[in-house]
Amino acid sequence: MKVIGVGNSAREKGASLEDAVASFFRHFGFRVETRVKMRDKSGVLHEIDVLAYKVEPFGTIRVAVECKNINSPVDIREIRNFHSKLLALNINKGIFISTCGFSAEATAYAKSLNIELWDSEVFKRKLYEVKLAEQDTKREKIIYDVLPVNEEFYQHVLPEHIMNREVLSVSNTKLEYLPLYLIKYYCFSQRKVAGNDVVIESKGYLIINATDGSIISCKCLSGNKPNIPELEAYNECLFITPRTIDLNQIIESTKFRVVNVISPEINEAQAEEQGKVWLVKTLTIDYKYSVRFPSKTVWRHRTIQPAKSDIRIDEIRLIRVPIISATLAFRGKEYVRRIQAATIKVLIDETKVCKFKHGSCTNSSIAVCENCGTIICNQHMKVCMRCNRPVCNDCAVGIGFLSKKYYCPEHKPD
Repeated sequence: MKVIGVGNSAREKGASLEDAVASFFRHFGFRVETRVKMRDKSGVLHEIDVLAYKVEPFGTIRVAVECKNINSPVDIREIRNFHSKLLALNINKGIFISTCGFSAEATAYAKSLNIELWDSEVFKRKLYEVKLAEQDTKREKIIYDVLPVNEEFYQHVLPEHIMNREVLSVSNTKLEYLPLYLIKYYCFSQRKVAGNDVVIESKGYLIINATDGSIISCKCLSGNKPNIPELEAYNECLFITPRTIDLNQIIESTKFRVVNVISPEINEAQAEEQGKVWLVKTLTIDYKYSVRFPSKTVWRHRTIQPAKSDIRIDEIRLIRVPIISATLAFRGKEYVRRIQAATIKVLIDETKVCKFKHGSCTNSSIAVCENCGTIICNQHMKVCMRCNRPVCNDCAVGIGFLSKKYYCPEHKPD
């Protein structure tokens, strides 16, 4: 990938920056054109330094990038001109890159228009992260925006709700860093229905999986709540400060033989577009209103939803969340647990529910049958009269009729 600033003349430096931007978007699967000339509906000719587009299930993403390899900060006039160009060409996502940064007025104005600003340091960092994803995993890696692993996670690998958890052996443990986009949004939508103003207003955060664009969780701060689950295992990530880590040091300091850093498959523009699509779908309300006729009053319903233009993205950032996976085994039975290691929140726990009769029971589990290894609940558990070990109903041996006593197979009376 080319670096910023190669070339002698201003034109060569500008072309070098544009080519680096084009390579960056191609890494994420975009089709890219540089120095594109386009006419708007009025026939006016405009030039786009870099135009990146990609077809997704929810529509085509188009990103226009303005590139300035210059020696002075970009002022508000340049931002205003770029925004006018986006409106004329009906492009809803714009990124302005300046190697010398932006004035305070330009920064504030761009934020109000939802235009991303990348200075030289921001762009170099994005290029570096792409380079890291392409490196050999055996080489030294510095990973940015990583949530720290809680040092107490070792105490939570075995399930606390299982009374005899010490019989479970732990294997196939691995630590992986899952990339997530944290998106701070604000939605304000106003519609006229039967002469009434209907307002949809919402403010909060979305958490999006950076590997496939799926919505993982939502944290609504005020207003209408999107119909998206609020999962504390991920929402607590909003309040943890990310760090920069050396991957080799993590491997040396933990007990995990496998440490995997998952690379993002979508970029910020795709995540932002996907977030807006989900908010449009999930902030939909059913508005009930009355219509009066001379003889009666009729109640009617109308489905109201915001438009994508009603949604503003105030902030988007990538974080990497540590996830621990472990296989727990006993007597040939295996159970998987996945834990969010920054907050020690359990994501997947195959030991949580009783597995008696191949999972037909849905009760909460409390023990492992020490004869066959099945996870069992209180209803399907018996305790050996001699060794006090828990066994399942199938493995327990009952003696007596009126006051039946139970034994494990090893200690059943002769």
